[in-house]
Amino acid sequence: MIALICCLFCKALMATFLKSSITHIERRFGITTSKAGLIDGSFEIGNLLLITLVSHFGAKLHIPRVIGIGCFIMAAGSCKNESGSPMWIYIMMGNILRGIGESPFLPLGITYIDNYAKKGHSPFYVGLLQSLSLTGSISGFLLGSLCARIYVDIGYVDLSIISIKPTDSRWIGAWWLGFIIAGILIILSGVPFFFIPPFQKKTKMESKVPASLSASNTNDRSSQKLNFKNPEQIKDPQELSGYFHSLKCLLSNWNYIIFLTYCLFSYICIIVNLTYLPKYLEQEYGQSISKSNLIFGIIIFPFTGISLFLGGYISRKLKLNIIGTAKFLLICHCCGFVAQTLMLTLNCESRPVAGLTVAYKRNDPQGDLQNISFSECNSDCNCDVNLWDPVCGDDGLTYISPCSAGCKSSAGYGKEMVFHNCSCVEVNNFQSQNSSAHLGECSRTNDCSRKFIYFVVIQSLAQFFYALGYSPGTMLTFMIVEPQLKSLAIGFCSLTLRSIGGLLTPIYFGAIIDLTCLKWATNSCEDQGSCRIYNPISFR
Repeated sequence: MIALICCLFCKALMATFLKSSITHIERRFGITTSKAGLIDGSFEIGNLLLITLVSHFGAKLHIPRVIGIGCFIMAAGSCKNESGSPMWIYIMMGNILRGIGESPFLPLGITYIDNYAKKGHSPFYVGLLQSLSLTGSISGFLLGSLCARIYVDIGYVDLSIISIKPTDSRWIGAWWLGFIIAGILIILSGVPFFFIPPFQKKTKMESKVPASLSASNTNDRSSQKLNFKNPEQIKDPQELSGYFHSLKCLLSNWNYIIFLTYCLFSYICIIVNLTYLPKYLEQEYGQSISKSNLIFGIIIFPFTGISLFLGGYISRKLKLNIIGTAKFLLICHCCGFVAQTLMLTLNCESRPVAGLTVAYKRNDPQGDLQNISFSECNSDCNCDVNLWDPVCGDDGLTYISPCSAGCKSSAGYGKEMVFHNCSCVEVNNFQSQNSSAHLGECSRTNDCSRKFIYFVVIQSLAQFFYALGYSPGTMLTFMIVEPQLKSLAIGFCSLTLRSIGGLLTPIYFGAIIDLTCLKWATNSCEDQGSCRIYNPISFR
């Protein structure tokens, strides 16, 4: 348990750090959100290559040693730091390697625990395992928050000349630093598995049932199990034909198929939240990626960890059978759904960006329309329409550049630079005659900050209810399949979730987000880069 907790801690640390850094990777390499989603989903490609085979054959081998080897392979996929436009492919290849190494962790680890835990204690151990390993996810977001505050090229550039802040949509954090740290930790976590024996002295079947009993009688050792029909003689599990026979038995179990469908939809929602919620908080509430990761790490995920442990404890205390577990899952998800629907009301006003979300002339309803790059106030400035260097005018509007604000002069240095004699600002602020602009976008209202706090509270509550059913749900898998198919059942479930949910979801959901972009960045070759600002209503 201790070795597996350390292993899953490092695995979760690495996974959540990637998700917390996906926006910075997107900006670093100037790619679209869908390509960033491909990088995130590439982990599942490596996992899909081996997950069911490892689940089937690995259960007959030295399970701890297989997990240890996986740790070393996973670590090899985390030490690449390159920059340049095509180099994002290297990040994707490393993520594929991570997926290959991670394939034996859960299916073999949970099977090993269920084989040798005392009767009825498996749900508690699984809940304990998941809740303690969740500290890895918490640490991953905290590490992501720390690295997001550090400029990506630290040590190579003079930070005093950097004129942007972490809240700026152009800011890129040190996304590469966390992978090096996580890679070292995962190597260390894999060492203890090579000293764990492949078998314990007593299994729970050996301690409760005489060895002379037949396999069919052994299958009935728990009243919580379904009454399976006696399957035909199981073929040699070490042969490939035995693997396909086991897979056929699994897929003919309709209870398992129904449960698998439920798991798939739940997993899709989890992937969307973890991958793109920080980007949403940045666009909707004006929060930096660093702060969003911090919120995940110190508020939302601790609630989830408590809920995971509590779910396993409740399942053990109430001794839930199949129907009881299903009812418990339904109640948990209904409560989570009700809480999450409340977040639809917590929207802030659109970011007032002249020429994109609002007209240049605020007091003229018949004036400039939205999505118009130029106006009469800056028509003589010959501004670059592709430039994104936002400034906040004294009129409360954000302009995509000092030129688009019609500014004629500047004073100050770096982050303290101020632009003066801005003709577009003067048009909207003619009464006070203030016509200056400062670097960066205009800050959000206090009302928006208050709604962000409400959002965090409701999101934490929703995640608490959802996670409450995770551990009982895992044990439900064991209740509805034959004992010899437990490992394969978990492995095939992981295969389905990761092929449809983990691999495809970040890509197609990222492509949908790309459709809401209002302003794309351009690189030196005039090629499209990452998105700077999204349509808030469409994104929401």
